Amino acid sequence: MKKLLLALLLTSSIVMGMNAAKFKELNKSIDELVMDSKKVALIKAASVNNSFTCKQVRTLLKGIDFADDKLRALSHVKTRIEDSKNKKIIIDVFNFDSDKLKAKNLLRASYLSVKVYDKSAETVNTAEKKNSAFLKNLTKSLEAANFADEKLKILKKIPSSGEQFTVKQVILILSQLDHETTKLSALKLFKNKIVDKGNKFKIISHFPFESDQKKANKILKDVFTY
Repeated sequence: MKKLLLALLLTSSIVMGMNAAKFKELNKSIDELVMDSKKVALIKAASVNNSFTCKQVRTLLKGIDFADDKLRALSHVKTRIEDSKNKKIIIDVFNFDSDKLKAKNLLRASYLSVKVYDKSAETVNTAEKKNSAFLKNLTKSLEAANFADEKLKILKKIPSSGEQFTVKQVILILSQLDHETTKLSALKLFKNKIVDKGNKFKIISHFPFESDQKKANKILKDVFTY
């Protein structure tokens, strides 16, 4: 019994945060952006379905140039931090005492509001194996269609199908569409078919313009992992 209790205590104290590979992709996507506002928007989108360690938050904030934007990003992730006891390393990112105080106040009431359980690894493999033939035929049909309305007509059949898709597959399908408005319309059809919802920030970063990223984020806003 003592061994069991010790094992449970040790397990409960393990800090997970975002999956290392996924965090690497997120950080890379942020580094590729120039404007802080776009970086903050991407961090906000990622925070909906993911939790972070203080070290990960620190890394994200260091990729943002201005203190006000760092604070804005911190306000989005503050309730997604798993190891809040280590929050000092986040505060140390800020250079001025006034900004350190603002960060400290933001983190004072921070706690992990909802524990995120990432099941994407197992669901991604299942989805990719199950719908590979369907996706291949869908891609061919989209390539054969000449106009946006024809392609959307094909995609409108998706919601009634039993197929589910990974974020990677959704991005592949969106890449078959020429115009951002068409991509956004298609995204509305796919949003409830996504299996690895924690990766939805990748879809948002697929759109090159901030205005379209905001629209994509709004479409995916109610897509949760829990």
